[in-house]
Amino acid sequence: MDKDKNKPLELLKEVNNRFVTACIFHREQRDLFCFLAMNGFEEWHNFQYVSESREQLLVKKFIIEHYVVAPQDEIPESANVLAPLIGTKRRTKLKSDQRWSIVKQSWESYLRWEKDTLAVYSSVAKELFDFGDIVAYNFISEIVGDVNEEIAEVTNTLLDMIGYDWDLSQISAVQDTIAEMRIFMLRELYKNY
Repeated sequence: MDKDKNKPLELLKEVNNRFVTACIFHREQRDLFCFLAMNGFEEWHNFQYVSESREQLLVKKFIIEHYVVAPQDEIPESANVLAPLIGTKRRTKLKSDQRWSIVKQSWESYLRWEKDTLAVYSSVAKELFDFGDIVAYNFISEIVGDVNEEIAEVTNTLLDMIGYDWDLSQISAVQDTIAEMRIFMLRELYKNY
């Protein structure tokens, strides 16, 4: 097959592999917030892990059904979230300023991750459109919209924490509410699966 004809397939494989890394990213974020005993943020990333895992399956299904190939996933060892933030520390030995710093760095890296993801998916969508693969363009455009919504959610949560002046007692106080909301969202996701 002509290399140019493979371009849409290669672009969609890139999206698929970004989703694989996204699943690892959210799993590591979930593990991080479990370590910090922040059940709301833990459930947030648990929901994102399940949701993005489902999306990755849909991307792969799209590739299989439209290009009649089953792409192999490129699986990274890590999304590099946990090691830089906690290393070998024990939760019971963390001081409050260390916990504050970890929470802040984690959310900032989350926003960066989503903005980078938006740039990748938007670029792929543009290339698919330019190539003339409108079906694939429309498929990826929906994913771009989902990423935009997630960026808005992450940004609003960051603004909340900035409004709390990153006070851990206030951030901890909202964890149960966030957990309940994310567990509800997860149940709704499964209902619609």
